[in-house]
Order: sequence, then structure tokens, then C-alpha cells
Amino acid sequence: MSAFYRDTAVYGKSVHEYSIKVNDEQWLGASTVEKLVDIVLSEGICPSAMLYIDGQPSNECITDFIVE
Repeated sequence: MSAFYRDTAVYGKSVHEYSIKVNDEQWLGASTVEKLVDIVLSEGICPSAMLYIDGQPSNECITDFIVE
């Protein structure tokens, strides 16, 4: 996996307000959900990943925020 997807994590949680878990050890995060959606779509990351807000699962997926 590319270093691009590495996100700073503290105590196993992303330091960004909005994030997804790329795998068991890596996070991808952004300061807004819109930026995170843009990154996910532009990099070809599966958009069905669960969205975390402030390190907590939100029960929403990135797909919930994709606007046609």
C-alpha cells in the first residue's frame, strides 16, 4: 500500500476529524468529509468503507456522501 494512505494515528485513531480505515493499521483522513470523498474517489479506494468521525464509527459509509 502506498505511503499516501498513511495517516497519523494516536492510540489507534486518526487525528483527522473525518477518516476511514484502509486496513487494520492504516487510516486515511481529511479535515472535511467532502475532501475525504474526493480523495477516495480520485485514488480508486472502495467507497463502501465506514466513515469515522473524531475517531468513532459513524454507522455511515463514504457512499452516503457521494453526490451525483
